[in-house]
Amino acid sequence: EIRIEPTNICNAKCIMCPSSTMNREKGVMSSETHQVILKKLSDWGAPISIITHAGLGEPLLDKNLEERIKNEKKVFPHAQIIVYTNGGLLSKERSITLIESGVDVVSFSINAFKKETYEMIMNIPRDITYRNVEQFLEIKQKSCAKVNIHVSLVKTDICLSDEVEEFK
Repeated sequence: EIRIEPTNICNAKCIMCPSSTMNREKGVMSSETHQVILKKLSDWGAPISIITHAGLGEPLLDKNLEERIKNEKKVFPHAQIIVYTNGGLLSKERSITLIESGVDVVSFSINAFKKETYEMIMNIPRDITYRNVEQFLEIKQKSCAKVNIHVSLVKTDICLSDEVEEFK
């Protein structure tokens, strides 16, 4: 498995994420660096079966994410490619290009069910994120794409057990 952090910039300020306190320079991985990673792994003959796009940033802030996924599919055609996202930036157009890129799994980090709790934890608008995720699901279903959808919740002191059950 290879885990790629395409960017360490994020649109959210989740209370459980150290992103806002990290000292390293913020930015987006260059296309050249991404190509070097793929080439070195390919030349080495690494048995890559999973490629994830995650880290301390929001992968959708990488304008080249879909191209990266397409390149990864060329180099490692049997690898499962996973994108972890908070969904807050997933427009209709981006949903279509992400699905068309060949991504295998999109994992949405939805860390609360109720609007107030969600916005306290994530610091982005819940209604926009939920609308984006629902729109992504509709586009996926209409296109008959084989993209799997995962949804996760990181339990915090703010999101109580009752809400976790409601979330399920």
